[in-house]
Amino acid sequence: MVWIGAVGARIVPANFGPLRGHHAHARVEGSCGDTMEMWAVLDGPRIVRASFTSDGCETSVACGSAAAHLARGLVLDEVRRLRPLDVLEALGIADGEEAEEAHHCADLALTTLVRALQAPVPAPSAADAPR
Repeated sequence: MVWIGAVGARIVPANFGPLRGHHAHARVEGSCGDTMEMWAVLDGPRIVRASFTSDGCETSVACGSAAAHLARGLVLDEVRRLRPLDVLEALGIADGEEAEEAHHCADLALTTLVRALQAPVPAPSAADAPR
């Protein structure tokens, strides 16, 4: 498991922002009121790149960043096997009170990612391909 670091993912989130030429996209509002969006560029069924946005708290942003990172190279069935604990471990906050509070943010990130992959959009044209 790659450790991303919760502080770094919150301050300068990797994988942030919409992806041009994406094949998959979803927007989900969590029970806490945070909204997360995920995009993915696919090569067949495999995720080449994933990104996210969130209007939520710092932890929501960190979890979106970690989930997008963990998704690279996976297919939908492998993404479905990811658990919130996997996201939290990637952030280095798998234990303790902070992990308990962050669990719903990790769950929101994974739920959004799975929904995006369940409803792929038409393949982009060459002009829309990611740079």
